[in-house]
Amino acid sequence: MKTPWWLRTSIIVIILMGLAGLIFDFCKPGHSFLQLVANFALILTFAAILYYVFYTYLLAKAAWIPRAGFSIQPIPGDPTHFAFVITNHSKQPLRCRCKLNPTVYGQAVDMDGFYGGKGYFDVQPFASTFGHFEIVDDILKKAGRTLEEMRQKAGQGINKKQLYMNVEFWYETIILNKRESIQEFHNPPIHYYFDFIKNVLVMDY
Repeated sequence: MKTPWWLRTSIIVIILMGLAGLIFDFCKPGHSFLQLVANFALILTFAAILYYVFYTYLLAKAAWIPRAGFSIQPIPGDPTHFAFVITNHSKQPLRCRCKLNPTVYGQAVDMDGFYGGKGYFDVQPFASTFGHFEIVDDILKKAGRTLEEMRQKAGQGINKKQLYMNVEFWYETIILNKRESIQEFHNPPIHYYFDFIKNVLVMDY
């Protein structure tokens, strides 16, 4: 972040006024060189304090800005079962929602509950929570496909077409007393596809 013009101007004015005072004192007879140096150091210290106070204020203010994110992590021992981990990076409680928007060979699959944007998780400040979803039961069965079929047809050139997800994630600030959301924030969508050859979920950049 660039230093705002008013802060730069204030610092410059303080330093110039300090230099002018030092020059005036230097021209007076009987001046002490060490005292002049100490005065100039005091001026620089005051300027540094202004910078420190301003940026400390910005850091404190940033902590109150609603910010949340998610990660999708495989559950050990089951490559088609995933944990959906949500983290609140702010000082405010947030109500978080998502839509996986999966497609199987281009066919959209309707998701229920949280993963279809029809439910939510309330996450406390600087805390995390998680849910989970299963590719076979939650997606493939609804598309009339089986895991064995997807693995048999897997190959180069069609990996992204087999199972693709355009994950939307958004969150809202909450009024604690009324439990009502008051403002909504959307993160950029993240794209994934499942590689049925390697049995891994891959982020599609």
